[in-house]
Formats: sequence, C-alpha cells, structure tokens
Amino acid sequence: MANSGRNRRLRPALPGLGEKPPAEQPRYERRHHQNPLRAPDGLVRPAAPVSGASPGRSTRPAGLAGRHRWLVRLVGRVYSRWAGRYDAVVTHRLLPLIVPGGRDAVARWLSGERPAPPVLDLPTGTGQYLGLLPAPNVGVDLAPGMLAAAKTRHPGAAFVQGDAYRLPFRDGSFTTVVTILGLHLFPRPAAAVPEMTRVLRPGGVLLGAVPLAWPYLPTPRALRRILDVPGLHLEHFERRRFLVVFRARRPEPAPSAATDERSSGRRASPPQPGAAV
Repeated sequence: MANSGRNRRLRPALPGLGEKPPAEQPRYERRHHQNPLRAPDGLVRPAAPVSGASPGRSTRPAGLAGRHRWLVRLVGRVYSRWAGRYDAVVTHRLLPLIVPGGRDAVARWLSGERPAPPVLDLPTGTGQYLGLLPAPNVGVDLAPGMLAAAKTRHPGAAFVQGDAYRLPFRDGSFTTVVTILGLHLFPRPAAAVPEMTRVLRPGGVLLGAVPLAWPYLPTPRALRRILDVPGLHLEHFERRRFLVVFRARRPEPAPSAATDERSSGRRASPPQPGAAV
C-alpha cells in the first residue's frame, strides 16, 4: 500500500489525463442517445443502439476495437483542454503555413462548393466554419471543451458530442458532410470515412480539407486510399501546398424497370393467353 501511494505521488501529471473538467465547462452526456445537445426535431434523430440491421433503423458498425478506444478518448481529452488556445495556435499561426491564405482560403473553397442542407460538420472544433454552412446544420465533436467554445461562438446552433467512428445519426440523415482540418487527427481515418458515407443521403456530398500530416495521412496517396470505400465516388481531389481539398459523392441508386415505366407514363401490358412468359 505504501509503494502504491509513493507511485501515485511520483507519477507525472499528463495534461487531460486523470483530471476532472473545470466547473465552468458543461458536462455533456456521453451516451449519444441521451445527449442534451441533440439535433433539433425534424432534422435528424439519434438512433438507439441496435444489435443487427432492421428496416428503418441504423446499420452503423460497432465502432473501434478496444485497443483504439483509449487513443480516441485521449485525443478528446487533450483537445478539450486545448480548446481555449486552438484558434490562436492552429488557425492563425499553423494554417497559413499549411495552405496559402490560411483560413480565408479554406473558407473561399468551402463557400464555392455550395454545401446543401442539412449539413454535418465533423469535427466542428471551435465552430470556425459552421457559420459558412447553410441551416439546418449540426456540429459534432468528441471534445467537450471544443463544443463549449463552438456553442459560445454560435449560441443558436445545434451541437452533439459524438464519436466519428459511431455517429449518433440514422442512415442517410444529411445531404452534405463537411470535414475540415480533422480527418488527419483520427487514429483510424479509414474507419471514419465509411461512417460519414453511411449518414449521407443518396446523391449527398462529402467535402474535406485535410492537411498532409504524420502519422495517419502523410501523403495524397494515403488520403486517396482511405477515400476508396464502397458507395463513395471521388469527384475532385486537389493538393494545395500541404493541404488537400476533395469532393466525393454517394451515388444515386440505379432506377428499376418499374420506376422507368412509371416515370415515362407507360404501364406494362399483361401477358396474353398462350404467350411465352
């Protein structure tokens, strides 16, 4: 017992680990189906956990394996503690080094893509780009500190604390999913892209601005590889210094023969007696 107490005293204090959040930060509910900052009614509804696929319910995957969950929680805690300095360090100092023009260049690109509502902003961070998105929109982030900063910037917006590997929304909830300066931070970005595709409606668009950074997305080839998922078609891919912007679309389902007949106003004639069927 004495040794364990001495070890606790000698253990280094890591930022964001083993510390309670400050009292001024709201305590967001972690369970997505009871999130107090859920999206407004009529937009999307968080889906209850299900063991298998069933009509009208979410078919989302089970999430990451245990060896990755601790890293996801660590990232959320570190960025929650760093939320107050994020804009000053990343937006105003590092981003101009990554892409010419910095935030203004990213904002011009996003406005030029004309995202259609409803829009999911993932991860929303401090809400830097949420004001450029048409309503209705929802900002999702894993870090409570980031959500608190975003809520201060956009008091009337909807925010949800959620995991990018297990989004708390039903299939086909959004017309546009936007991911800006976040995909390179995910421990397994290849597992997050299929989940973003799942919540897209047929014909919906995934827009991304991703820095090329170690260890997860060091090259454009690595980013192209994770975007090559079933049900997602890459339409535009452009490198701008150390930033890659892309647009990918979830294709519309192919129309069936019955749909073609209804759209053309013709009805199929019944087979004549004695005719081969």
